[in-house]
Amino acid sequence: MKKKPTMSWLAAEKPGPPSDLQKRFRRPILPCLFCQGKHYSVRCNLGFQDRKDILLKQGRCPRCLKKDHQAQDCTVTCATCLSDHHRLICKRFLHPNNPNLAPIIAEFLLWLSSLYVLEFFFSEMP
Repeated sequence: MKKKPTMSWLAAEKPGPPSDLQKRFRRPILPCLFCQGKHYSVRCNLGFQDRKDILLKQGRCPRCLKKDHQAQDCTVTCATCLSDHHRLICKRFLHPNNPNLAPIIAEFLLWLSSLYVLEFFFSEMP
């Protein structure tokens, strides 16, 4: 029986030049905005103040991160806390108040999804 191709199968099939499909779905990793490292800016290990200082030195807007753009003319808000800065320099995004909350939320979502499954199962019974 022939396997259906999947993205993981395509990625692991063979070493060598990437296929057209792999090239199409691969996102390029741009240099980090803050340290110029080969990782996404969101994964940078620099802290809040270092990030803010670098943006200031680069002449970037703290709201949208664009160069030569004035913050008072920008309407972008933080996706985490809705304040007047970008998420990449948000204290709440970089240092969540309660890191123990994630497992609780995951457990709740698992419980909630099991309710939906049970409801679907019992609604199909005669």
